[in-house]
Amino acid sequence: MFTVGKILYFKPFVFKNGAQPKNKYFIVLKNTDSETILASLPTSGDHVPVIHLKDEGCIEVKSSQISCFVISPNIPVTKCGKCLELPTFIYASQLDTYNVDELKSRYPIEKVDYEVYGEMNQRIFNSLILCLKNANTLKRKYKPLFR
Repeated sequence: MFTVGKILYFKPFVFKNGAQPKNKYFIVLKNTDSETILASLPTSGDHVPVIHLKDEGCIEVKSSQISCFVISPNIPVTKCGKCLELPTFIYASQLDTYNVDELKSRYPIEKVDYEVYGEMNQRIFNSLILCLKNANTLKRKYKPLFR
């Protein structure tokens, strides 16, 4: 369920910060140990200045403190060819760790609590990891995970 490169879709996802739960994609980026994973909750929220916007790839805007990876809805993101419905942004500053046992307890039933959307296309996943690894806004505590 939580292998590196998997895209999951939670119905709904319960946020750590207490925000209103909602359906959410979840990308597993790294297994930090046997109990914890580093993941991204991608968003359709575009905070990138228009002048720097592009359809796919890494965006680094130091003056705006923005480091993100963008995926266009017309680009197949999974190995089986699925695309995301909206332009999707993965912000380096929004990565977080999640306890695997807690996730399994909260979302026990596949196709009810969550769906495995697919495994990320290797080219896109490698580009995403490289982008995050070099991001200025990546939290210091996560930098060693990308070495």
